[in-house]
Amino acid sequence: MNADTTPARYQDALGELSGSLHNDGKWLTLTLGDTRFSGMAFDSLSPESPLPDGSRFQLQHDVLCQCALYLRLPLTLLSAEGPQAAQLEIIQHLGQPAPHGGLDRADLQLQLHMPPQHWRSREGRSDFEDALLDLQRQLPDGLRLRCCFGCQYGDYSVYGQGSFGSLMCFREYKAIYDQVRSKLDYRQQLDQFSHTVQETGCCPEFTLRKPGAGYRG
Repeated sequence: MNADTTPARYQDALGELSGSLHNDGKWLTLTLGDTRFSGMAFDSLSPESPLPDGSRFQLQHDVLCQCALYLRLPLTLLSAEGPQAAQLEIIQHLGQPAPHGGLDRADLQLQLHMPPQHWRSREGRSDFEDALLDLQRQLPDGLRLRCCFGCQYGDYSVYGQGSFGSLMCFREYKAIYDQVRSKLDYRQQLDQFSHTVQETGCCPEFTLRKPGAGYRG
């Protein structure tokens, strides 16, 4: 996937800031004024250098919190006419520090824009898997997600996953993955994957996912 830089918007109790999001396919970098945050997921962005005294940005265990992020990534849809360019809007709410050490909320909503059509996931999703499934169910017949999440060879670990960017790619083990028919089969092949990818990524070997494939079906 090629690197993309797209506009970003940050909102907290003091108001809004405009910035940019750079995505190289593995690492996310959010720039707000002179401050840069980076991480592998939208709910785990840390400042690249110590914040000065009096900074408006709030952290929990060195991760940005107490704010909402409004971001966009390019996404492609497949139709009978071929690939169609779309935009995926990401609304990530990062809550207050919680007593257990995390946040009291980290809610995600996705909105898919392909004018004049628009779709949105339900509010309060916890990760891209749930939110993209919401969107996928809403798409009309003949329109599919052309990204790693919609690929035959992208799947999650049976032991859990992060909110974004922990999708496992099995493109180098296609013949093995195509034989998986149960959770036990999948566990036995779990070490047979190429690398982890972002759900929104896509490579030249994209293959439209078939129902019932692998662990996530």
